[in-house]
Amino acid sequence: MKSRNPRVGLYGMWALATLGVVNSLLLVPQWIASGGLRPPWIALEALIVVGAFLALPPRRWLQLAAWIVSALFVAIGILLLGDATARTSLARPLNLYLDLQLLDAVSNLLSGSLGPAMGLLVLVAGVVVAGGSFVILAVLLETLAGVDEVRASRPADRDGPRRRHRGTFWIGAALAVVGLAVIPLRWLHPQGVIFGLTSVQLVREQARQAVRMVGERARFAA
Repeated sequence: MKSRNPRVGLYGMWALATLGVVNSLLLVPQWIASGGLRPPWIALEALIVVGAFLALPPRRWLQLAAWIVSALFVAIGILLLGDATARTSLARPLNLYLDLQLLDAVSNLLSGSLGPAMGLLVLVAGVVVAGGSFVILAVLLETLAGVDEVRASRPADRDGPRRRHRGTFWIGAALAVVGLAVIPLRWLHPQGVIFGLTSVQLVREQARQAVRMVGERARFAA
């Protein structure tokens, strides 16, 4: 009889921690904008990504993928926070096409309202939080991907173990499948959309606004 792999339980805890970090990056800005813990409560992107990193066999390229995915999630979280700020202060959603020009104004506003030293401290704190979130999430994704197993593998197995432990694989596969399957069903909850596709909605909205602004500029120039 095969003994249970104790690492499966550890992977489960790491998966929960990673889900918490990704969920916070994607949904906390929306909760700030809405003024409370309102739907969505679960980011489907978190389920899909965490499930994929758990289910895929350990490979060296997943280490790079972990850092890239972490950078994308942190960048999206920053944009979502900017969107929440725009909605509360300007009563409109974020428009990158226009609002990128306001970054200097934000810095000047912080310096003017808080003082140069405190304004700089707030900016530095924001950079530290973003950088820390990036590193923490990347390390968590690396762990889920089994990068440590690849490093500990025999020299003959350059790519690491051929497959994940069965329990780890099924946990990851279940998370990814649930995340994908719920996408078309997420509007059925009577209290609203409890499952969010926040990053997809953000990218789609910004692309739509950019196309509209470019079209308006072209018509104005004509």
